[in-house]
Amino acid sequence: MTSGERIKVLYVSPVGEQGGAETLLLDILKFHDRRLFDPLVCFLRPGPLVDQVAGLGVPVTVVETSRIRNVWRTLRTIGEIRRLIRTENVRIVFSNSESGHIIGGLAAIGTVAKPVWFQHGLTSAGSPLAWLAAVIPTKRIYVNSRTTAEAQARIPNCKSRIELIYCGVDTSRYVPVPPDGRPRLSALGISPAQPVVAMFARFQEWKGQDVLLEAAVEVAAACQDARFLLVGDTSFGLEPEFKSRLKQMAATPELDGRVVFAGFRNDVPALLNEVDIVVHSHRAPEPFGLSIAEAMLMEKPVVASRLGGPAEFITDDAGVLVPPDDAHALAHGILDLLHDAPRRRALGRNGRALVLRRFSMDRMIAELEASYRQVLSTWIH
Repeated sequence: MTSGERIKVLYVSPVGEQGGAETLLLDILKFHDRRLFDPLVCFLRPGPLVDQVAGLGVPVTVVETSRIRNVWRTLRTIGEIRRLIRTENVRIVFSNSESGHIIGGLAAIGTVAKPVWFQHGLTSAGSPLAWLAAVIPTKRIYVNSRTTAEAQARIPNCKSRIELIYCGVDTSRYVPVPPDGRPRLSALGISPAQPVVAMFARFQEWKGQDVLLEAAVEVAAACQDARFLLVGDTSFGLEPEFKSRLKQMAATPELDGRVVFAGFRNDVPALLNEVDIVVHSHRAPEPFGLSIAEAMLMEKPVVASRLGGPAEFITDDAGVLVPPDDAHALAHGILDLLHDAPRRRALGRNGRALVLRRFSMDRMIAELEASYRQVLSTWIH
């Protein structure tokens, strides 16, 4: 690489659908210093993100693969990506998750590219994929919280390569403004006068939407006007039966007409601006909690489980933490805020200040790009 030449970074994403990891990838691409870095993206499956990445002016390709146990298809995919690495003179291969690293890391072998990967979720010590990913050479395993780091460190060959880089949020997208009549909530059948408790997350049992609906029964008994908004849906084909269970819970006499399913939305910042309280009732450790940070940026008081990443950064003056999988404690936390508007406003202000201070994309990109430069100058054994 000559002086002044931009560093080419190939981002390998296992899926083309949008989840938290993929949202973060889009933001990394948006905020990269293009004077120094030249990103390109390879998706292993098609989806709407392909066009979104192309819309950023980033070269994008799709090299479709199947399950790793389909050895011949996997080897063909690795070969195609290796050719891309060599043709484009890629210097860093960044794989989004351990499954991406199994493909991207193997493709980097025998080339000048240095492999790294970002572990977004909590690794199980019994996961064959985790063990396979761990034996493939890598310079760094980036993690998004101490919780994720501790889980990853339980996998052999990982601990010395882990680097903590907390997620960043595009703060320019999340700017609170005085709501003007709550048009989005009105379109969902919610009156502007009704207090709204919302949760923004894909539908999976560990995310705990059912815990919120259990708590909602108690909240509705004490605050008849309260409405509960579930933003999200089944994703990646996981646990479709869970959504059916949530619908059944919402149809009980205690909650009938009080729960609104909004599905996936493209206007999350504007919708956040109109709700009163945001809940994240995860019953298993949340690796980071990007939707929580987004809510805090919109000056929304949050009530979250005291578990995983959110417990690392939500302070007592910036949110409310409750025991996980405890509907009564969650209801109590929600009701306390519904009955105390000044406290809601104070938590919202403090929460936004906390996220601006700790989780800006500028901070994340600076840390990531500094790590890239170090990766190119040293080898981690």
